[in-house]
Amino acid sequence: MAVGALSSSAPVVVASIGACGSGGSTLLNELFRTDLPVAPRRGVQTTLGVVEAEVPSLPAVVLDVEGFDSRDRSRAEDQARAMKWAFCVADMVIYNIRFTDLGRSDGLPVAGLGVSVEEELRLRASGVLPPGSAPKLLLVAVRDWDGVGLSREELVEAYTGALESMLQAVPLPEGVSTPRLADLFDVHYVLLPHRQLCRSQWDDSLVDVVDLFEREVGSAASAAGAGGDGDAAAAVWTALSEGESDALSGAVEVPPEAELAATYACEATMKAVEARYLRNVQPWKVDTGAGRLVRDFGRQAGETLEQTLDAFAADASAHGSTEAVERKRQELRSTVLTDLHGLYAKQLVKLRELAYEVFRDNLARIRISSSVEKDVDGAIKVAEKFFVSKANDLVVPGSGWRYDALRSELVKHMREDATERLQSARLSGVYTKPVRFPVALSLHYLAASVAGFVDSRLPQKQPTEDVTLTDPNRPKLADISRLYPHSLPGAAYTVGAGSLPDLSKVPDLGPGVVDD
Repeated sequence: MAVGALSSSAPVVVASIGACGSGGSTLLNELFRTDLPVAPRRGVQTTLGVVEAEVPSLPAVVLDVEGFDSRDRSRAEDQARAMKWAFCVADMVIYNIRFTDLGRSDGLPVAGLGVSVEEELRLRASGVLPPGSAPKLLLVAVRDWDGVGLSREELVEAYTGALESMLQAVPLPEGVSTPRLADLFDVHYVLLPHRQLCRSQWDDSLVDVVDLFEREVGSAASAAGAGGDGDAAAAVWTALSEGESDALSGAVEVPPEAELAATYACEATMKAVEARYLRNVQPWKVDTGAGRLVRDFGRQAGETLEQTLDAFAADASAHGSTEAVERKRQELRSTVLTDLHGLYAKQLVKLRELAYEVFRDNLARIRISSSVEKDVDGAIKVAEKFFVSKANDLVVPGSGWRYDALRSELVKHMREDATERLQSARLSGVYTKPVRFPVALSLHYLAASVAGFVDSRLPQKQPTEDVTLTDPNRPKLADISRLYPHSLPGAAYTVGAGSLPDLSKVPDLGPGVVDD
């Protein structure tokens, strides 16, 4: 691709930015089925400048941008310019960051976004970019998320707060007020587990992201028209180059001479100490490459890390009063931990295989009986306990490494195998699942009537107040006294001492009206 130009006429541009080793190229290949070059191992840089690739199934072009924190300081200017240009010309931005870098205090979680937003606001104010541009779709892709210790809601809330703080700290052009986050970005988050250790969860996490981009790319393509604006991309590149030239021609604020000298000296010291560290851990790499576990890896790795940092502090003690020492010390610590994490991940995979073999051996010795389900559960717990105890020995103290995702995947596979074993035993007639009798549940209350409900087996309390019953025929019998029959039916009746009145004038009230 020509510098500062787009070779594709696709109307939608998707840029991927992030720190070195954050997996941007891999994620683009997984999302858009592109064929961008990927580093064969961590620490090897393959993306230089901006690499362009067309998306086969969408009217879009992706820009894979070089990491903005490379150790090669001679490329710092080119890296910054490439990142700013890709950010400004893109309709959608993917910002890649590893889960372990979210807690860093050096501003790395939002470092690339801050300088890019500053440049875009300057270009809008100068008229190079339209001032009323629609918010960009910003996808924050968090890599190697284990889902333990920090929920998705907590992560989204914390990172959104970091973005808002970043906007408050961005230097603004004259006459421009601080923009709101919603005015600049339509923020989305995707939390991706380890791609190799949790492949199924990785694929599931990408489904919604692919749907999001297909929907947004289609909408953006309809609004943009038939082709991208190559002239605008070239104008942005020219403005960036002129801005850097103006900055270099004016007064440039540089660190003190002592700080500069300390930075170069500490850089050389750090590389020398790192080389000694790599020689010391070479036997571990041979063992893990051959599929063997390193005995007491967590403790030994922790001691190696401390010894490496102590060696750097001793060699750089001549510059102890400068900020460069602590900055390079943190950089060295991050580099060593990243290398050790690769050894840790390989051993975890091997440990999972060993734990699964323990489960298979115990499962093969279980006989089909009435307690087979309990025996199978016991075999699963034994294998899980074996995995947890050994995995704890692999964790470097203070690193924050977790293995919960791999543990859950192991238990899931063991339960699937156990279910197949029990199902085959049932189908062959060797094992019949015992009948589970229903459980009677009884609730007892001290109160006789709870919430208005009463027990029908208990005597009911009768109302104490008088109840007046109204008989509609009562007025008709007002003149009739109590009748007393003589000995035989049909005999004459008497009313007290008088004679019986003419009953033919009394209407027939039906049986049961007159008392006997």
